[in-house]
Amino acid sequence: MERFVIEERVPCSLPELHQERVRLPFECSEATVYLGTQIKVVPMLEGYRLSSMQGAYFVDHLNTIDVLCDQGLIPADCVDEQRIELEQINAAGLLTSQVSSRQRYTLFDHGEAYRSLYDPDQTSWFSMSPVTLELDLTNRCNLRCVHCCRDSSPSADVTEEMTSLELFNLLDQAADIGVDEVSFLGGEPTLHPHLFHLAYLARKRGIDNLMLATNALEIREEWLDPFSVLFTNIQISLHGASAATHEAIVDRKGAFEQVVTNVRRLTSHGANISLACTVLESRPNELQAILDLARDLAVTEIRLIPLADVGRGHCLPPLQWGDYKQVGEFIANARKDDTGLWVGSGGFPTGESTTETALYYGCAAGLTKLHLNAHGIATGCSLLESHGLDGRNTPLLEIWHSDQMRHMRKRVNCDCVYVSRCAGGCLSVPNNRANGKENNNGKQG
Repeated sequence: MERFVIEERVPCSLPELHQERVRLPFECSEATVYLGTQIKVVPMLEGYRLSSMQGAYFVDHLNTIDVLCDQGLIPADCVDEQRIELEQINAAGLLTSQVSSRQRYTLFDHGEAYRSLYDPDQTSWFSMSPVTLELDLTNRCNLRCVHCCRDSSPSADVTEEMTSLELFNLLDQAADIGVDEVSFLGGEPTLHPHLFHLAYLARKRGIDNLMLATNALEIREEWLDPFSVLFTNIQISLHGASAATHEAIVDRKGAFEQVVTNVRRLTSHGANISLACTVLESRPNELQAILDLARDLAVTEIRLIPLADVGRGHCLPPLQWGDYKQVGEFIANARKDDTGLWVGSGGFPTGESTTETALYYGCAAGLTKLHLNAHGIATGCSLLESHGLDGRNTPLLEIWHSDQMRHMRKRVNCDCVYVSRCAGGCLSVPNNRANGKENNNGKQG
């Protein structure tokens, strides 16, 4: 059993790799133990993904889990291999010694009907149904950011966007096939008239991880408590540490003070807040200032995201390799400060792996993640403009196993020992080589 962690960069771009499986021996090995928490199980191309409130995990088979759900196991009676797996499950906090607290898992195996479409020797790792669903609720926005990858604005045409009923249907489908995470994106999702109804439905249908990405300008007082309960994470855009910097990007006077005020209001109500900062150019002093502001705002994470060459971002000067490298070094140094703030990299080379051992590497677009824009066009990622499919009239599972999506799962042409667990570089980076050697660290070959 391993933690289900995806490192967005590829193994050949990382200086050191570790394989680590945490085990926790039992204080009393004579007592019967059972599965003590509800889990969702989704088949992968090989093995299974397990998710619970404690996190996400990977197992090669369900044999041990099946026994834990039934008569339970006495650790002292297990053979070595099963005992090791049981200690790994124990380390994840998924067990109980109380038979009355025994739980069972829910298997979402709807994608198995499509397994015959794949040759495991030619296919990268992926889940048989999507793990993450990103939904653009609308393309309308109260800002007109200079770099917007969606080309959103207050004047965006919303006449052909998906209706609320279509969005409700997508959430129902997502729950039925075992989607674990749903992100409400935009445009500006708080402008959607049925945002709360959609969030309540997702929660009612058992979607445990619900994320909202917002510019935080339209946060009303009566929204603070519901937001903190409904959304496991609220990602707020803040592109500078001063009004001059942020407002030059979002093109609205007073926006900086509104965002900072609303971040403080949300955190005071217990909301889990992260910041998203798009980097248009490498400016270490500005980056340090926004990190200092993030710490002062008591958010859990700030993610530095490179300018994307799509939407209005296509009209701006692209980041150069020197910019990527400098920002990556800044992130690596910032992570050395143990202040409780995680500094995330949206594709900058930090020179180090994540804090947890990765299970898989590379781009998750079309492997665990599915995106639908406000007009119902489905792709593997919000930054991909190709492979668009009709998500309004096609079931999610049919989209997930369409020719276009299967093409994204072709195994990279590489002789690396990690080839079975690496999907290659970010597909949105121009000139990305098919063998994954040039990846989403900004190096364009």
